[in-house]
Order: sequence, then structure tokens, then C-alpha cells
Amino acid sequence: MLPSARPGTDVEFSRDGERDIRSARAAGTGDGTAKAIVHWRALTERVGTPFGDAETRALGLRTAARIQTDVGLRAQVVFFAGASGPYRHDESD
Repeated sequence: MLPSARPGTDVEFSRDGERDIRSARAAGTGDGTAKAIVHWRALTERVGTPFGDAETRALGLRTAARIQTDVGLRAQVVFFAGASGPYRHDESD
């Protein structure tokens, strides 16, 4: 998973309901992809909304695609449109 709220290049893995956090490099990505993750997270943080904006979503999707290309069929990359995770957004948040 590629959540926006993680620091640096950390990505999350979920297997049988258990989460594991690794750096992008440890997950099997290249240096360019790790840099793309940092850039996307910095941009999302500057926007400051829970779901980002059109630019952050587009960049996040491209970054997730880079991760998927790097890791191949070993994993399924999930991107949450700039949100911090697969949680339901509530107007009171």
C-alpha cells in the first residue's frame, strides 16, 4: 500500500491481515521510484487536504504504477488517491 501519511519511502504490506512496513528499496523498487514516492508525499503534504487535489492524485497514481512495474507480479500495489489509508472519510474529520 502506498499511503500518504508514511514518512520517507516507507510502504506497507498486508498479508493475511498482518501489516509490515518496509522502505521502498527493501520492497524491491529502484532509486527513481523511491525518489518519486518522496516527491509525491511532499506535494501531498503541501496541499494539506486528506485526499489531496487532482495533481497529487495523478502523481500518486503514476508513482504507484512505478512501484508496480518495479515489483512486478510479486505484489499488488494499492493507492488510496492521496488519502492516509483505506478509511471512510467523514465530514467531521
